[in-house]
Amino acid sequence: MQQKLRTYEIIPNKNICFPIGTVLAVNQLYEILDLSSVFGKHKKNGIDINNLLKALVSYKLTDNFSI
Repeated sequence: MQQKLRTYEIIPNKNICFPIGTVLAVNQLYEILDLSSVFGKHKKNGIDINNLLKALVSYKLTDNFSI
């Protein structure tokens, strides 16, 4: 029985397609622009707002707009 749902490394294969490049680009630009210091001061308790913002931006950039 599986105890954890977390994976610690991403292994690409031909069955799974996930745009990991977008996530890595968002993380890199987030660090370059030092946005963690800009948004970090707005929320102190609960889930880190920086992780939420990175996830939201990555999700919106990977939207499929095809018809």
